[in-house]
Amino acid sequence: MDELVLFYYLSWLLCILIYFFMQISSIRTSLFLYTLLFISISPFFITVSSTQVSLSFIILVFGTIILFGFTIFRTYEWIVAFICMISYVALLLWDKISPVLFFMPSKLIISSLLVLILCLLLKPFTHKIAIAFVGLTLGQFVYESILIGYGLHGTIGDYRYINYILVTILLIVLVESVQKMYMLAVRFIKV
Repeated sequence: MDELVLFYYLSWLLCILIYFFMQISSIRTSLFLYTLLFISISPFFITVSSTQVSLSFIILVFGTIILFGFTIFRTYEWIVAFICMISYVALLLWDKISPVLFFMPSKLIISSLLVLILCLLLKPFTHKIAIAFVGLTLGQFVYESILIGYGLHGTIGDYRYINYILVTILLIVLVESVQKMYMLAVRFIKV
């Protein structure tokens, strides 16, 4: 139940950030409507050969493909996306095998490590967001495929995954905001 509450809390926080803190444009409206659609279809699943797939996961995959269409990636960004995917899968498997080793909630640790990787390897904010979506979406698919192969899980794109992606996106936004405030403070002090 706590996954569902956290999902709604983080989703509506993202809606607030998009609606009130982005500049008025068609991109803001599209993102806001996309997020509302994402929230509204989150409780629905479809069954594909005894495996449940979340409709929100499917919408997220389509959103990632559209985001790829607007962003031009070089080989370097693909390598970073692969690094994020492998890191995400490895950390989830580590959490599955020995959750005792995590001293904080796993959502915060895994998301923080992924944001650290993204911030160290990429500069543009839009590339960080796009690579986070791609890495986590492909990573979740690989992770669920591994679990389904061993007969341990039967749902792709559940609330736990959505919470990972929401926490990662919100941490990227927080890091970007802190960087901008720092640059503004440095510019103010120099004057």
